[in-house]
This record gives sequence, structure tokens and C-alpha cells, in this order.
Amino acid sequence: MYTVGGWFVYLMNLAILAVVGIIVLVVIQVKKGQYLKESERRIQAEIWLPTGHREFHTVPCDMNAKTLSVGSFTYYLNPNRIRWGRHPRLPFMGLASMQVPIRLESWFQNIKEPIAIPTEKVNTLSASELRALMRQGRATLVARHSQLLEAGQKRVGEAIANQPNKVVLYVMLGIVIIGIAAIAFNTLM
Repeated sequence: MYTVGGWFVYLMNLAILAVVGIIVLVVIQVKKGQYLKESERRIQAEIWLPTGHREFHTVPCDMNAKTLSVGSFTYYLNPNRIRWGRHPRLPFMGLASMQVPIRLESWFQNIKEPIAIPTEKVNTLSASELRALMRQGRATLVARHSQLLEAGQKRVGEAIANQPNKVVLYVMLGIVIIGIAAIAFNTLM
């Protein structure tokens, strides 16, 4: 009999986990292969309901098909515009990495023509353009604040310039104090 240390139990547990992990990875790859085969000859039909909700149907379709039947209704395909979605909507074990690309077409319920989604580029800003606009806005704000400060300083300067001379004020204050003292003296005597 061989004797092994306590580490052997941990090693065996790790080996069992590795085997289980490999089995899970193989199952995931097999399911992803199945999803790829399904998506080659199918289209994901997105039907917009009047309530605003959407129904998704994965329907078999030929490569050169002009129409597609979903349930009992036939919809037209748009060969000029091809969009891509993800198949399946809910993948095995919820792993989004298992989803594969599939052609996606959208219709309003019971309307044969596909939804026309605009293809022109939406005017978007890059991060540097956005930062430049923010800097420009701050510069404008600082310039406006600077103009207001200058106008306030100008008004304060004008108010100071229009003040009477200090000597005249002190003389007038002295005369008022002497007058009040004289009135008080006359009243008390």
C-alpha cells in the first residue's frame, strides 16, 4: 500500500472540477454549433404589436426568398437592407457568448412591408468635440462674467468720483455738531 499526504485529496477535488469544467465547455461549444447551423437558413422575424411590445420568431427561409410566412401571415423581405440580430434570444444557461448572428427583419403586425429604418448617419459628437464645446461654453461664461465685473468696477469708480470732497464733508459735519451743541446749550440754560 502506498501512503499519500493530505494534499492528495485536494488534488483529486481539483481534478474532478477540471473534468466537470471541460465537460461544460464541450457542451457549450456543441450548443453554439447547433445555434450556428440554425441561424444559417433562418431569419429572426421581429413583429411590433400595437401595444408597443415585440414578438420574435425564428423562421426558416431560403437564401433568395422574397417573402416570409410567420404564422398565417406573409411578410415581404427587404433585400437591399440586411440587419443582424442575435440568436437565440435566450441562450443555453443564459450565456450571451453563445449567441450567434442571425438576419433580423422587422414588421408592424399584419402590415406586409418591412419597417423602414433610416440608414443615414445620425449627427454624433466625439469625445474631443464634446470637450471642445464644453471649453467654449466655459470661455463664453468667463468672458460674460468678466464683462459684468468690469461694468461693476466702472460704476463703483463713477460713484467714488462723484463723491464730494472729504474736507467739505468734515467741515459740514463739524458745523452740524457745533449747531446741535449750541441748540442743546440754549435749551438747557
